[in-house]
This record gives sequence, structure tokens and C-alpha cells, in this order.
Amino acid sequence: MAAALTITPASGSITATVSACRINVTGADTNDATDGSEKRYRVIASLAGVDDLTSHEFNVNGGKHEWNNLIFPVDGSWTVDLVDLTDSDNVVATESVTVNAA
Repeated sequence: MAAALTITPASGSITATVSACRINVTGADTNDATDGSEKRYRVIASLAGVDDLTSHEFNVNGGKHEWNNLIFPVDGSWTVDLVDLTDSDNVVATESVTVNAA
């Protein structure tokens, strides 16, 4: 299964500075028990001209993880990336998110 991101509330239904969002990660590669390597990820939301919104560093449980209570500070078309920190900061999933003005 390929890694994917979903956001709640849905893109286009989010209001800047108001809507508390949840980012769900699914299908991400888990730790490799055969060689003991540990996969580490981070979710990064970006919009040109605005500081990136960055999640805590995490590993996944069954390929899944949740980042709760994300509030976008300004409206616009944001890009949300799932970044594999153990693979040269490779982006493994991307979701476009439309945030409306408050």
C-alpha cells in the first residue's frame, strides 16, 4: 500500500485561524524488524511566504499516525507532505489543501 494523507475537515471546508484539523497518515512503511532500522516521519504543511507548519517526529503503528489540532494561520492553497526522515527527507505522500479566509 502506498502512503497517503487525508485531512479532516475536508479541503475547502477549513477556515484559517478557526478550524482545528486532523491529518491522518495511512500506508506508511513501518520499522524493519529484519535489520532493526526505525522509520521516522514528519508532516510538513507549506505555503509560499508563510513559515512551515511542522509536526512532531514520529514512527507509525500499522502504517498509520494522526496529527491532531493543526490550525492553519492564513488562507491559501497549502501543500501537506509526509516526509521520511530516515530516507534523505524523501517526500512519500502529498496532499493539497484549500484553506478559506476567516
